[in-house]
Amino acid sequence: MKVLGGDRGRVALAAFAWLLALLGAAPACRDRRDPESGAVPPAAGPVNALAVPSETILAAVNPQGLGAYQGPVGVIEGTIAVRGDLPPVATEGDYRACPQAKELDAPLFREGAPLAHRPGARALADAVVAVTGYDGFYVPERAESKRIVFEKGCAFSSRAVTLTFGQRLEIANASHIVLAPAFDQAPNPALMVAAPAGRGDPVHLYPPRPGYFTLRDRMGSDFVKLDVYVLLQPLHTVSAADGSYRIEGVPAGVRTIHARLAAIGETETTVDVRPGIVHTVDLTLAYHREPHTPRR
Repeated sequence: MKVLGGDRGRVALAAFAWLLALLGAAPACRDRRDPESGAVPPAAGPVNALAVPSETILAAVNPQGLGAYQGPVGVIEGTIAVRGDLPPVATEGDYRACPQAKELDAPLFREGAPLAHRPGARALADAVVAVTGYDGFYVPERAESKRIVFEKGCAFSSRAVTLTFGQRLEIANASHIVLAPAFDQAPNPALMVAAPAGRGDPVHLYPPRPGYFTLRDRMGSDFVKLDVYVLLQPLHTVSAADGSYRIEGVPAGVRTIHARLAAIGETETTVDVRPGIVHTVDLTLAYHREPHTPRR
């Protein structure tokens, strides 16, 4: 697969139908009455840590007023890996404020050590992992916020983060530089600063709508980048530096597990989720650089 265009190889969200659906499409609606009593289960209110009316969030994440899922659940975990070529390294960028950031930021994507149980595969970090394939009910978000750390090496602990609409993003700063994180795609009238070395409170950011956001530093450090995906449903995560991921509270039944990294592509598989069972689902993406063609 070739490297796709855009900043650090990002691609249009429309190329990934399942992610687009989680960003903005309404879930399918089936008859949600109890087959014996005919009763309709109550709709659950959304988590709301934003300066947005709860009714607005509920209209986005549960537009049909579906009942909250109350049935058995399982867990899906595993490792996301990559096979193929090594990632190219960008030559541009100003890293004078934090030279060690170049090692973490310059490669097109982050990968870990080879996986002993999967020959030829290396652990892949920062891949968005999500569960789809359920309808007729609503899965509410439980956590009010998600936290990410700008590490001592002047890079985020992940290059991507997923939120459910209604959650806030908390940014802690463990580096030696002053950080003023903000979304490119949302107004930020006030300059919110995260003091270095963990001094002071984390900066709180409030995505105003579902969608894709780019977080950058308003103090001018151009190597500070974070992809933020604000989704409509909560069964999502991002793979860690060792490629591992874990999604809890997955409704029982046949579900589809997706893994996506914009610089590479996506893959998916299905699993029959059983109550109380931890299912291991490993996924692998393939990356191949385009051969260099000399100019004539």
